[in-house]
Amino acid sequence: MKISKVTWIILGIVLLAVGFGIIYTLYSRQIQEQDTLKATVANNQVTLAGIVKEQEKWRSELAAIQEQLVRKNAEVEAARKALIEAKSVWPRNTQSIEYDEKIFALAKGWALEMQVITATDENIINEQGISFINHTFTFTVTGKPLDVGFSDVPDYEKFLYGRVADILGFLSDINKDTFFSTARIDLVSLQVPFVPDQETLVSAGIDVEQPVASITVTVYSYKGS
Repeated sequence: MKISKVTWIILGIVLLAVGFGIIYTLYSRQIQEQDTLKATVANNQVTLAGIVKEQEKWRSELAAIQEQLVRKNAEVEAARKALIEAKSVWPRNTQSIEYDEKIFALAKGWALEMQVITATDENIINEQGISFINHTFTFTVTGKPLDVGFSDVPDYEKFLYGRVADILGFLSDINKDTFFSTARIDLVSLQVPFVPDQETLVSAGIDVEQPVASITVTVYSYKGS
């Protein structure tokens, strides 16, 4: 059977249409896949941008935490050094003889004489979980014995003022002396004699009364926590 030329032409057109349809279908599918891929990439980029932003936030928060940690460590170290320094200031022992000798020496520097000195037994106190030991010293000071008496009332008055100034200077030395940096003066009782008349003053000679101070000092030492 012989196929006519028209039939061949029709057959070619049909085959061309089928091929074009197949190509178009494939092309459309690729376009859809590309659009889907582009959408996926765009979505991933948005997600990635969010992740990067979150990472930057985390890094910032981590840096802030690390900075706080460094600052806290520095504060702890400073507190530790301050505690060590504070402990070094507090004496471990408050032996009575040492403080007796120091009090005598300070009094001597002001030409004063110790009349009585007593020390209590140690007393343990607790402040916020830290234990301290204290001793209380009670003593009296006055001027040294005179070599000559007074023949004039104004001279005796001047002498009294001078002795009071000496006692106050002695108390000031206790306050300022580093040996007593952990001590406090609890009580000062100062007795200044009345100025007698001329006749009584002369007859008293070197036995005239002098100012007398009764003083109580408490010394604290570090026992531990």
